[in-house]
Formats: sequence, structure tokens, C-alpha cells
Amino acid sequence: MNETAYRSWQTLHDRWAKGESLTPEEQATYEAGCAELDAEEILPGSLSNLQNIHAKAKELDVQIARAQAESAALRAQIAETEARLSEPTRRRLGISTS
Repeated sequence: MNETAYRSWQTLHDRWAKGESLTPEEQATYEAGCAELDAEEILPGSLSNLQNIHAKAKELDVQIARAQAESAALRAQIAETEARLSEPTRRRLGISTS
């Protein structure tokens, strides 16, 4: 989109964003400008790169969830084991409850 067309589109966009009504012709021009700007949008990297990043993020989310579950299980095991310790042993370990 050239500069002149962009300025015209921007005026329509500002009106639309403020909730003003556009005539059917203005609405068509506005929507065509939106489509043109969307088509011109350049994403950093390729779409396949973006898909790979999404996949990696999902993989990391799964790993985090597993690690959190493992951590919770270990903390439960620790609490159970510490509950069976005598008070002198707890004091020696620095986990005394008193």
C-alpha cells in the first residue's frame, strides 16, 4: 500500500476505531485496506519456523508439568519420611518443628 492510500485507510481506521459509522463504500475500502495490510505483513522467520517454535513450547510445557508432578511427589515423600523421624534427629537435620 502506498503512502497516500495508507493515509486514506488510516483516516477510515481512526473513524472505525472511534465507533463512527462508515458508508458502505467506505467500509468496503476500509476492509480492502485491512486485507492488503494483512497480506503485506512480514513475519520474522518462516511459518515453518513459527510452527517449530510452537511445537517446542508445547514440548517444554509438558516437561514442566512432568517436573512439577515429580517435585510434588518428592516433597510428599520427604514430608512422610520427616514425619517418622524422632525430634533429636529432626533437630540434627535442621528440620525441627519446635
